[in-house]
Amino acid sequence: MSEHCAFFPVRELSTWVGPKWTIKCRVTSRSQLRQFQNKNGAGQGMVFSVELLDREGGEIRASLFNEAAEQHYDLMQCGRCFTLCNGSVRPAQKKYSVLKHGYELVFDGRCQTHMVDDDTDIGAVRLAVQKIASVTQMAVPSSVDICGVIVSAEHPQEFQTKEGKALVKREITVADDSGHSVLITLWGDRARLDSREFAGSPVVALKGVQVKEWMSCRSGSMAEAGPMILNPTFLPEAQRVAAWWYKGGNQQRLTYISHSSSPAGSLRPPQRATSVEISAMLQQAVREQQSYTLICRLG
Repeated sequence: MSEHCAFFPVRELSTWVGPKWTIKCRVTSRSQLRQFQNKNGAGQGMVFSVELLDREGGEIRASLFNEAAEQHYDLMQCGRCFTLCNGSVRPAQKKYSVLKHGYELVFDGRCQTHMVDDDTDIGAVRLAVQKIASVTQMAVPSSVDICGVIVSAEHPQEFQTKEGKALVKREITVADDSGHSVLITLWGDRARLDSREFAGSPVVALKGVQVKEWMSCRSGSMAEAGPMILNPTFLPEAQRVAAWWYKGGNQQRLTYISHSSSPAGSLRPPQRATSVEISAMLQQAVREQQSYTLICRLG
């Protein structure tokens, strides 16, 4: 029997499967470690979640609680491969996951998790990329995988909810070779990334972008644990988008489908224009502010 046959396929996990299973997966995303108040009032607990991918393309969400969370949080970094067993299976809580699996895993102090050598048969991430132009036709709310170029990025914004919870977000604008761009909000550690990570129009792949609509405009929001990969050169979609951008896409006038919640909320990302086009715009009565980028030599 081969090594791979010894591991249970993720796609077949369900509440009908007995407890004697072991899976081998790559961690494709990880949430932050958070504390919560136990319902029975017996102090606080802790939990974090990961998304797991196996060699057959099966994906499932797993939550690690208390002792398991404390022992494994630092170890279970994105990209690493593990074998996992002694977990329980329950119906998936769809409000917390964008994965299509009908079930999810729960691990406590009984879990056995071992980091193993990298398995090249397991992909880095599984994406079903759609063009940004198609976002305008989707029923909302919905989720979508996007691969595009970051054409602009705001600075991180820290704020508190009405309940007093501290949050941080960053808005980025992503464009692809459909000629459309969309505003996407990043949260938590993603928002805190060094701003240099977003400079220079890098290609980005985003899994499970939550699409919403406000005032007839569409925008996206990334779950805190959703996979985000900068410069994913191994993806054919990333290679295609990069080629489009550097072969003229960066000169293209993009169709922006979003609004912005920043103080300059009515401003769309700057679009390139010639001095003649800007002069013509100044002669027109426009209903909203517009922003343009002009590249020229000082006279």
